[in-house]
Amino acid sequence: MFYWIYDYPTLNIGALFAFVFVAVTWLAIFFFRRFFRSWIHGERRANDMVGFALSSFSVLYGLLVGLLAVAAYQNFSTVDDIVTKEASSLGALYGDLGGYPQPIRGRLQGELRDYTRNVIDVSWPAQRQGIVPSEGTHRVTQFVDDILRFKPTDKSTEIVHAEAFRQLNNLVEFRRARLANVTTGIPAVFWWVVGIGAFISILLVAMLDMEIHVHLILGSALSLFLGLVIFLIAAMDNPFRGEVSVGPDAFQLVYETVMKPTEIVDKSMAALIATTGKLGSPKLEGTDPVGGKSAPGLYFGATKMNNSFDVVDEVVKENGGTATFFVRAGDEYIRVATNLKKDDGSRAIGTILDPNGPAIDAITKGEAYYGEATILGKPYVTGYEPIKDGSDNVIGIYYVGYRAGDITGAGATFPYPIYAKWSDAYRKDTGNGLNYQAIGSSGGVKQIEAKTITFGATDKPLDHKELNANGLIQFPMVIGGIVPVVNLEGVAPGELVLDGPTLAKVFMGEITKWDDPAIKKLNEKAKLPSTAIAVVHRSDGSGTTFNFTNYLAKVSPDWKSKVGSDTTVEWPTGVGAKGNEGVANKVTQTTGSIGYVEYAYAKQKKLTYADMVNKDGKIVAPDMKSFQAAAVNADWKSVPGFAVILTDQPGADSWPIDADTFILMHENPTDAAASGDALKFFGWAYKHGDKMAEELDYIPMPDNVVELVHAEWKKIKDSSGEPVFAMN
Repeated sequence: MFYWIYDYPTLNIGALFAFVFVAVTWLAIFFFRRFFRSWIHGERRANDMVGFALSSFSVLYGLLVGLLAVAAYQNFSTVDDIVTKEASSLGALYGDLGGYPQPIRGRLQGELRDYTRNVIDVSWPAQRQGIVPSEGTHRVTQFVDDILRFKPTDKSTEIVHAEAFRQLNNLVEFRRARLANVTTGIPAVFWWVVGIGAFISILLVAMLDMEIHVHLILGSALSLFLGLVIFLIAAMDNPFRGEVSVGPDAFQLVYETVMKPTEIVDKSMAALIATTGKLGSPKLEGTDPVGGKSAPGLYFGATKMNNSFDVVDEVVKENGGTATFFVRAGDEYIRVATNLKKDDGSRAIGTILDPNGPAIDAITKGEAYYGEATILGKPYVTGYEPIKDGSDNVIGIYYVGYRAGDITGAGATFPYPIYAKWSDAYRKDTGNGLNYQAIGSSGGVKQIEAKTITFGATDKPLDHKELNANGLIQFPMVIGGIVPVVNLEGVAPGELVLDGPTLAKVFMGEITKWDDPAIKKLNEKAKLPSTAIAVVHRSDGSGTTFNFTNYLAKVSPDWKSKVGSDTTVEWPTGVGAKGNEGVANKVTQTTGSIGYVEYAYAKQKKLTYADMVNKDGKIVAPDMKSFQAAAVNADWKSVPGFAVILTDQPGADSWPIDADTFILMHENPTDAAASGDALKFFGWAYKHGDKMAEELDYIPMPDNVVELVHAEWKKIKDSSGEPVFAMN
């Protein structure tokens, strides 16, 4: 019934409900006092009777509203549980398919991956509009048809097949339940009863006779609470709609943690087999010394694989991870070509497939193995396919794999674009990955303090007391710029100019129109519309917010005294959005809006950014030159934990809202190996990541700062007191 409320920010609609109920109550009070007071209260006991009627009615009406609130919450919780169970069944089914032979395994898992992406990218946006999505139905039908065509050939596959069908049935049932709840809600007749009951409640309150100020205060309190409760019921009435809704997070988690790793393995294995297929049929011929062992020569056509790394390196260059050719020598399988590295950095040729590992049984039967395996003491997500000669004899193994247990980190959204880019490149270069969750600086600090991740990331540096109290070290990774972004028709990037005091007044709600004289003075040639300014700010704990408000506090005494600077503040006006991504999307969707984001997000989303007047009174554009100018004179060495704040820096070319982003790690980590892997990644990023950072308009850390950071890393030690990592 209240479908329109889902198109607007929850905070605004909640305030609107409260305002309307209070306003109607005040109007009713004044109306009754003006026209009906003498008529209703002609007798002394009339007020007692009205009070009694109000009390009796409130009990009955309160029970109705309370039951509806409970029903709405229970329905919301039920739908959330259904979505979680559907995603769990999907993940379990995907895992069961790992026990199927190729090529049916790859096809079925590929169909489930496509289905999952469809649910996240297509179905959920439709559900948010109250539309029951239909596109996924044919995907499920196709999957069912394909799995029914498969006939198990042995007992173990029959067991796997039966379990897959059980999970498939669960998936179908939970999917049906999810779709059935897209349009569910409290029936319209109940809303009519709620509305009439609210009207009667306000009417009875207005009929009371008491001092006017007491009457208004009492009426306001009752109507305010009533309005908020009805709003709460309406907000949760449709579980998939509005800001208070069930999201696709469970499906996203399954895709990222269960499906994506095996998708990469499948792609890499297909590339390895296809590359050798172009060379010719596999065969064994002669012997060769390989890593100190004598091994049969493995050929594809006329091309020998022993001690030749062109094929495995080509596949890894395109797909990342690791690739290997094994050759069979009696009961052993010897690595004759690989880019898998031993601890000393040399290729692991001459080493053998673990005779007690999970792959050996499948390969011995002439079958493939896909799943986790420990290789040279480290966990990998792997794929093994038998290499067979013309007589169908197993003569070797194709292998591809990716390190499992990626480096885990969480925190600031500001550096997410560059961390993601570095992660992709690092995976291709080393086979190891980075699992970084951009949850905001406050979340990153909380998680590293709780020791649930290997490293935290924050744009608001911790001071030395906080670092010492939690046994942490802190070091900077990159520098970037924070830019005001706007959505104004006819205004292109860089055509709008703002200064610090004006920006502060906009975010304080003191400047409310785009043609305000203060803005027009800075933009004499621009045609500014008389459009209301819609302020968008971060709703989560954010280092970007810290740096932005730190700048406003430096340029505006009013901002400093009334709002202050932190990762979260009490915003005087505007609507909140989660993450840089959320602010960018909200600004894109809202005409007349202004927000603040990291510059890389502004470029990626093609947002209109504003130029700024800096501390020296010069108009500067956000770019590499202005970001670098602000950072050039920073004194990194003398500040504990490198806690330099780069806002409002002097210099004619300086961008006024620079920000550096920091990594937090424990000096005495519980998992020293994981911390060593993390430092290895950061060391690689310092050495190889500068160009990638510049492509996304971040400023790499100066070489002298990197040297200081390397020295700081020596404080991170294992249980024996030795540093967990040392730069080569």
